[in-house]
Amino acid sequence: MRGLATFVMGGRWQAVAVAAGAGLVPLLGWVGAAVLALVTLRRGVADGLGVAVPALAGLGALYWLLMGTPAPAFQLGIELWAPVLLLAFWLRRTVSLSATLQILGVLGGLAVLSLHLMHGDLHAYWREVMDGILGGMPEGDPTWQMFDESMLPRMTGFWAVGLMGAALLALLLGRWWQALLYNPGGFQAEFHGLDLGREAGILALMLVAASMFTGVGLVADLALVASALFAVQAMAVAHAFVKARGMSVAWLVTAYLLMPIVFQLVALIGIADALFKWRRKLDDQDQNDYPG
Repeated sequence: MRGLATFVMGGRWQAVAVAAGAGLVPLLGWVGAAVLALVTLRRGVADGLGVAVPALAGLGALYWLLMGTPAPAFQLGIELWAPVLLLAFWLRRTVSLSATLQILGVLGGLAVLSLHLMHGDLHAYWREVMDGILGGMPEGDPTWQMFDESMLPRMTGFWAVGLMGAALLALLLGRWWQALLYNPGGFQAEFHGLDLGREAGILALMLVAASMFTGVGLVADLALVASALFAVQAMAVAHAFVKARGMSVAWLVTAYLLMPIVFQLVALIGIADALFKWRRKLDDQDQNDYPG
């Protein structure tokens, strides 16, 4: 990975080639976004745009030749590359991963709100989307009926969290590359100190509590967005704890494997850390720079 980061920072057109190449590979568009994050974090948003625009133009041309439409490139640019550029710009300006994740939460909330405003019946909207993707849904199939009743009403929240996750992965990969090249050890200290703040924790707790009474819908979707952010904080707690206690990395692997199963519990741990500042109690010199 260090070699790839070095290659990207070797010149503008090298970064353009890697970003566009990653954008062509299914499920690797976030790696191209990480290239934009690295360039923006190191050299500023003007240079980031100087990579994003030609890479996106090239991607659009290739998709048009291959598929007859540049739409996938533009969708990638709007849904992933543009948010990552904004987040990297904000992280470079504030030097605060916590403030940057708060911006990510605002973007996720706006995405949820926009979809609710655009579509009066989101259940019907997602049913139409899934029908288009799968080429028709089997009527009377019990598995599909269960999916239709239990998952589709929650798809807006999952969609927003998916976009946020891709943007966060790209941002963190870009930040890690930057630390590898220019600030060894900086990424670990920054991530271990991640704290979204007590006010954000109270807001997230209120949303989660309210969603228990409102059921599926706007509040539940916003609660899922907030929970996803605090799940990230919970993982920062886990990383800091494992390092402070000198524990095996296997504990972290286990935590990541279990997170999808106990997602809400993990989010509540992150909220509790924001409210009660558990990491202050860790008896380790590495935690001395924990932000107040």
